[in-house]
Parts: sequence; structure tokens; C-alpha cells
Amino acid sequence: MTVKRSLIAIFVVTFSFVGATFEEEADNLPPDLPTEPEWHDVIPLGQDVEDPAWQSDQDILPGRERVVRQHSGMVSTTYTRWGRKVCPNGAELVYDGVMAGSGHTKSGGGADYLCLPIVPQYGSTVAGSQSNRDHLYGVEYETSDFDPAFRDVNQHDAPCAVCRVVNRGSSLMIPGWNSCPPGWVREYSGYLMSAQLYTHTYSSSSHHRTQHICVDEQPEIVYWTSSSQDGALLYFVEARCTAGGGIPCGPYEDGNELTCAVCTV
Repeated sequence: MTVKRSLIAIFVVTFSFVGATFEEEADNLPPDLPTEPEWHDVIPLGQDVEDPAWQSDQDILPGRERVVRQHSGMVSTTYTRWGRKVCPNGAELVYDGVMAGSGHTKSGGGADYLCLPIVPQYGSTVAGSQSNRDHLYGVEYETSDFDPAFRDVNQHDAPCAVCRVVNRGSSLMIPGWNSCPPGWVREYSGYLMSAQLYTHTYSSSSHHRTQHICVDEQPEIVYWTSSSQDGALLYFVEARCTAGGGIPCGPYEDGNELTCAVCTV
């Protein structure tokens, strides 16, 4: 009996302490951050606004990305639209940002491209630039020798948008196609791009490996950027076919820039 009473007393004290901690944290929240979010209904295109099965809630927080919450049972998927600041018709904008990547002359760092929000949210920081960190840079188009849509954005930095579609559970980027398989929805199409290939040994002007991404065929720029910052870079991609190799010659032609499509289902 004494043991049970002790456990109960510990539980009550602990619960009271946690409750007091939560109240203290709520009191210390920044004044611009609402403690009680305002919820608004978002109805996907073409759906009855009175149908609760298609209703979803979104919480708009000042200075933060839009957070979309669907009711249970709603399937959705996300993808990044590289080179554009908006999402295609029928897709919800989760957030827009700027493309970022490791500097093209650096031998280390990440190999992926990131969609970096315009306004960051920092945690703990160390003042000053540290030598033992990866450094992110804006991603610049290197497209001076292509069609007018890409020549116009040459040597300017690229934007990006993270998009979400409901009632579809899978997303896929198809390299070499600018259309989608039957039953799939094409979100956007464009050109396959990555860092430039350098065949010589490493030097200060070398390019490190990056992922291949699908950049929209109607690219935009980050409007405040000036040209030729030469941080991370984007180049078109060609396939190389060889006799006896896996990439078939005939369908693939050396020197042809590869297209791409982002598809959902």
C-alpha cells in the first residue's frame, strides 16, 4: 500500500511539473507566432466544397512555409519543381525557395540539389564562418548555347517550388521522356540537368558529381540575383551510346540533350 501511494504521489508531482513547463513555454513564444492556429478549408480543384471527404486544413504561420494537413484516408504525394517558383494547376504550393548546392570547385560537400526556403529558421549557431562545414551556394544556369528560354536565364540563379497533389500517392521523374506512361499525370516536363562533366584530373576548376534533376522547360530566375556568381551550376545532359553498351544507339543519339518529365499517379 505504501509503495502504491508513493507511485501515485510521484505521478501527480511529475504531471504538475510537465504542465507547468508547457505553460511556461507557451508564455515565452514569440509574439508573432499564434499559439492557436487559424484553420481554413482548402478544397482540391473540381471537388464539391460541401463534401467533407475532400476538405483539408492549412495553417499559415508568419514567416514560415504553409503546412497542409489532410484528413485521415486522403492520399497525397510531393515533388520539387526545379526552375519555377509556382506549382502546376491542380497542385498545392508547400513552399517556394531558391535552389542550393555545394560549390562546383569543391571536392567534398553534398551531391544533391536542395530547395532552400527564402527565410531560414535557425537553431543553435556558432558565430562566424567555420572551415569544417559544408557550404551551400545558389545554383546557376549554364545554358548560353540552348534555346531562347534557357539563353535568357543563363548565369542567373534558379528558383524552386515544393508541390503537393492529393488523391495521388506516387511521384516519379522519368529521364529521357517528356511525357508520362498511361494512367499517370504529367506535372511538368523539361530537361535533365546536373553539374558539368570534367574528364581531366581534379583541379581548382573541376566540377564534383551531383544528382540529375528535371528542370522545367520554361525556367525562371531568382530575380534579385546578378549573373555569374559561379557557386553551384546546372548544365544539360547528353547520353553516350557505344557499340555493345547498355544505352542503345539509334534511339539515343550522341549530342542530343535529354528531356525529362515528373509524373504522379
